[in-house]
Amino acid sequence: MLAQASFDISTGSAGLTAFVAVVALILTAVVHVCFALAVFNDAGKLSRPTLVGPAVWAIATLLGGVIAAGIYWAVNRSMLVGRVAGGVASAQAPDRGAERPSEG
Repeated sequence: MLAQASFDISTGSAGLTAFVAVVALILTAVVHVCFALAVFNDAGKLSRPTLVGPAVWAIATLLGGVIAAGIYWAVNRSMLVGRVAGGVASAQAPDRGAERPSEG
């Protein structure tokens, strides 16, 4: 006799646990895909994404989810960008008193 596979929520707590696990897995996959598409779209709009290109950021976000998307944001969109790309000196405010033409 062949084993019959069925998915019935009413089989008790084991069935409910399996159902919740499958729903959570599907929702996690959807979130990963949405974040990966958003990161790919945003990285494509940048003139020069930091470290790697848009496709690599999207793959990393697809695999890493929200954590990878957070890393993407920190590297490409946060206030760290000026410090990482141009050094600490470029993040400081320019001296406003320097090189003013004299009026006279």
